[in-house]
Amino acid sequence: MWRKEIQVAMNKKQSIIIRLLNGEILKGIPESLTERLKLRCEDGTVWVPVEDIKHVSRLIEFEKGVR
Repeated sequence: MWRKEIQVAMNKKQSIIIRLLNGEILKGIPESLTERLKLRCEDGTVWVPVEDIKHVSRLIEFEKGVR
């Protein structure tokens, strides 16, 4: 389901936003995905158990001047 989006974000070094089951929202760049997600955030690196993830959004930045 959302594992594919995390894998794509890792390959392209894109940011993701994840919503956890407890309502917490984290934003960062995913670095690895096993039974836990390693997410590099502004405040440092966090490890999130995959069973705690409710939703994942991938942020896609467009290059300026490209249409």
